[in-house]
Amino acid sequence: MSSPDEISDALLWAAGAPEEPRFESLDIDEMMAALRAHRLEGRLLSRARAQDVSMPAVLDERVRGAHRDIVARVHGQMALFRAGGFDAFSQVGA
Repeated sequence: MSSPDEISDALLWAAGAPEEPRFESLDIDEMMAALRAHRLEGRLLSRARAQDVSMPAVLDERVRGAHRDIVARVHGQMALFRAGGFDAFSQVGA
């Protein structure tokens, strides 16, 4: 079980805080729940890539999978809007 401070540090880093967290000590299930609750999956992946920060393989795989699921849901929702004759994305700025 991770301490609340460890999870908070990891979430703060994903959101832009300067101090890199120690991912090795995190409980993967707790970290995934926290990322989901705060919708930070994509930001964590982006920052880890940009700064060449390694995460434990299991955490990396789970975050990537969760992010893929989110992207797939968003694309599915976009397809539903378009199939219904409404393209909200072409209406921006109109």
